[in-house]
Amino acid sequence: MATLFLICGLPGAGKTTLAKQLEQAHAALRFCPDEWIATILADANDIAERDRLRDPVEALQWELAKRALVLGTNVILENGFWSRAERDRYRAVAEALGARVELHYLAVSREELWARLSKRNINLPPGTFAVTEEDLDLWSSWFEEPTEDEFIVPYNDFLRLENRQENWVPNEVVERVIVGKLTPIRAWREQLGLTQVEVAERMQISQAAFAQLEAPEAHPRKSTLQRIAQALGLQVEQLNF
Repeated sequence: MATLFLICGLPGAGKTTLAKQLEQAHAALRFCPDEWIATILADANDIAERDRLRDPVEALQWELAKRALVLGTNVILENGFWSRAERDRYRAVAEALGARVELHYLAVSREELWARLSKRNINLPPGTFAVTEEDLDLWSSWFEEPTEDEFIVPYNDFLRLENRQENWVPNEVVERVIVGKLTPIRAWREQLGLTQVEVAERMQISQAAFAQLEAPEAHPRKSTLQRIAQALGLQVEQLNF
């Protein structure tokens, strides 16, 4: 089953940073509207044209995303998803296509957002645009913070993933190990939406060899665990719990 990841937050929250990590961890197709708009826009200072392009670019990306989900490919959308109605609409369509939906919300204070944006404005990375303090205040007034029933990934969990200060293990992985009686290797592989063949190819071994490594009776050596962790985009410690 494919997963649609909705990255929710205001400019400067860290949406692209998180999206790129999820892209690697879940072998996902990532769509960032600003990156496409920056490629199309002839004059980065043409705010009216930039704003006009946003709706058609997001619509085109959504059409491609829906097709990818139907084909079983994980998708990440970095639209920001400022309103509950928009988040509900995307979730309903994705679920109707047979996909899972995860909402990742980056809740950052207004002061921290402006500190990041003012620094970023000095030397804009590719695919980004300058944001004024007035813009931030206006957009913040439009933003509808997600509620607990929207499957939130809290900001502190994002920081743990970003900084690797803790060996974070999602509840779903733990549940697969405890309730489903799976090995941590298999639980992580399924959580990341990977097949045995895909992981085996990353490790440059056969599918049969990898199947033995994630079997309940297996006891991989530390060096082998390191190779598995690397193939899954994890730390070794995240496989030892």
